[in-house]
Amino acid sequence: MKPAPLPQDLHIHTTWSDTDSSIVPEQTIELIAALGHARICGISDHFEMIVDQFDDYRAAVAAQGLLIGTEVNGHEWVPLALDADCDYRIFHIWSAPRCKSHLTVQQKETLRPYIRRRDEVA
Repeated sequence: MKPAPLPQDLHIHTTWSDTDSSIVPEQTIELIAALGHARICGISDHFEMIVDQFDDYRAAVAAQGLLIGTEVNGHEWVPLALDADCDYRIFHIWSAPRCKSHLTVQQKETLRPYIRRRDEVA
């Protein structure tokens, strides 16, 4: 008996985040799509690792029918990440040494989880 899928999983890294030491070679976009472990599923590889190939990354994620996200680690990447054509962004919010939380853009404003569809008016 297969367990019910998670409601959502949006903080997933793949081999596109190739210098993240927690990524293994099997962790591809195709594998995540095949697992079907969440009803809403998005890939959010590290922006600083994919910025130069973002169009290829976006196409690869979209080809699998997943939401296109990115994780932004560091204020210097924020302007470029905000211009990137994606469904959502996850930002590192550092509030104290060794204390990190991840919030989407909308969560930062409202403290409520929310995914904005591409077709919604800003």
